[in-house]
Amino acid sequence: MPISAKELIEGRQPPATVKESDLIPRALSIMLEYEYSQLPIVDDTRIPKGLVTADSILKAMDNFGVSAEKLRVRDAATRHIAFTPEVNVFDLLESLGSSPAVLIVDESARLISIITNYDMAVHFRERTEDLMFVEDIETALKEHIRASFSHAPNGTSDGELQEAIDKVANAPLISTADTAVRRYLSATGKEQLQPDGIKKVHDSFFRGGKSLGDMTLNQLIDLMLYPARWKDYQKHFTLDDKAIRTLLGEILDIRNTLAHFRDDLTPSQRSKLRFCAKWFERNSPVFRESSSYELGAPGDHLLRDANTATTPGTSLDTVVIITDPAAVETTYVAPEPATQEELLGRIEYLRSLLPAALLIDEERTGAFTAEQVVQTAPDSLRADYSSFLTNHNFEYRISNRITNAQCSANSAQFWAISYAMDRFATPEDAQAALEEGFLDQVAVASGFTATESSTLPYPVYTFNRTVCDVDSVDAVTFWQRGHFVVTVRATFPATSDATAEQWLSERVGIATYEQIFSDALRREMR
Repeated sequence: MPISAKELIEGRQPPATVKESDLIPRALSIMLEYEYSQLPIVDDTRIPKGLVTADSILKAMDNFGVSAEKLRVRDAATRHIAFTPEVNVFDLLESLGSSPAVLIVDESARLISIITNYDMAVHFRERTEDLMFVEDIETALKEHIRASFSHAPNGTSDGELQEAIDKVANAPLISTADTAVRRYLSATGKEQLQPDGIKKVHDSFFRGGKSLGDMTLNQLIDLMLYPARWKDYQKHFTLDDKAIRTLLGEILDIRNTLAHFRDDLTPSQRSKLRFCAKWFERNSPVFRESSSYELGAPGDHLLRDANTATTPGTSLDTVVIITDPAAVETTYVAPEPATQEELLGRIEYLRSLLPAALLIDEERTGAFTAEQVVQTAPDSLRADYSSFLTNHNFEYRISNRITNAQCSANSAQFWAISYAMDRFATPEDAQAALEEGFLDQVAVASGFTATESSTLPYPVYTFNRTVCDVDSVDAVTFWQRGHFVVTVRATFPATSDATAEQWLSERVGIATYEQIFSDALRREMR
């Protein structure tokens, strides 16, 4: 369904207007104040009577040979064109070809809003940019798919890739066929098909040969997360396939909205689209190394049974089982873990990006010892907290908290966000600390209520309270990043369009801190 004028003007304030009897200097003053080039003319009941524009004022001054002070608005008025909010935006284009603006009126013909040529240009520019970001995401998906099926930077395993494409492309049709056959057999009382019969049904519906360029966005997402390749390829990301599928699923909905002109995108959708495109830009494909190492001449590769063969084989295929790692020589050097200084440097970089309205909470930002961390817990748990940190070989905490100091919804959609990284001696220590459940006790003792999450590995804890004289939600959860147990927290208005899970995972985690700490976290996940 095409977008209507209603979507275009949604959320706008009523337009500034003038009356026919107003002097031209008053109209010019309003134009200058709001940087408008035209104003609607209305009567006392807001019924439109015309438009006055900068151009029509100049023409009136020239034709009458007088200054602006001598003219009233009626002297420079031009005709207006009016539509109701339900009008298709494409129907406005022809009228905007002959007029600098059109007026939007209600069922009583009273003025609601105004749409200018500039408004339409911005609208279509945004839609064009939105579609370009969707195209960038689709291109990135294809590059990742080629890389995940690649044995070398300059070539792909075409047979395996085509097999995966065929499987994904035919999945809906084969699923529908299965359902239809089962319903038919059940309705007629006939026996269920044997495996060979089911295969014949599948083969009759199967259509092969579709290329990667022919795949829909939904199919590209399935290919990107193809199970047979994902386990090998996931090490190049700091997120699991469930989190990536969540993001891409929302991108698919956004793409369908754009393609079918259902509605205009919300600011949140537009932000998510740009975030996804930029995320792929930062996480470029990594080609897999070859899993087949040639030892003999081309065409002379022989599979070898290690239990019965008496001579060496000529190729090493796919799997190498190493029983003594000390006997293996390798040039691989594990990346150095991030240091306290490096992580603190990233916080300083974040500080440099913040607008003036957002402030760093200095008391909760920086490097902290175990003794300092213990002081953040309720009094009744501090002794247990100290033992907990000692038992799991806690080393230090790096933390940052950002506050909306002016309590301004125009500055940010949150009151505060924070990200605390508790470093333990080993990833196993961090995992054991997280799984013990003591952090959950701390959250509950602090007044939070647990809610199971459908997208995050651990529960989300929420606490309803008043902040900046507004009903608000305080939300917190935990997750592991290698040596670190991360505590993510957000305080936001209860009327927010995002859930607590979305705030913690997407807005605080993915969109903010995990971009800032991306290099360190990527090394932790490898």
